[in-house]
Amino acid sequence: MKQKISSVGKPELIKTSTIKSAVSNAFSENISKKLGFLSGAIILIDVIDDHEVRASHIINGGMIIVAGVPVVGWMIGGSYFLADIATLAITGNSIGGHIDNAIDEPLMSWTDD
Repeated sequence: MKQKISSVGKPELIKTSTIKSAVSNAFSENISKKLGFLSGAIILIDVIDDHEVRASHIINGGMIIVAGVPVVGWMIGGSYFLADIATLAITGNSIGGHIDNAIDEPLMSWTDD
């Protein structure tokens, strides 16, 4: 335990685990935000490179946004990620890939002129 002097002059005890927990949470939130931005950038690069927007881009982008919501969003995003990995392992195609194949055409496409 560490001792902290309050404004009144009385010492307060702070658990070291509380300090470690706060640092750990700040670190994990920072990493989480960076990974979310990185994922969004990868989707954007894919859209620009392919000159088209597919349903899988929308779904994956939506999951990035949902996963940014603390607790409930993390559970939904994590569940989607696990389901996507399981689908890929079992069928050889991701959830977004199955939806793209079902729709068969991009939602929007363009050419470089």
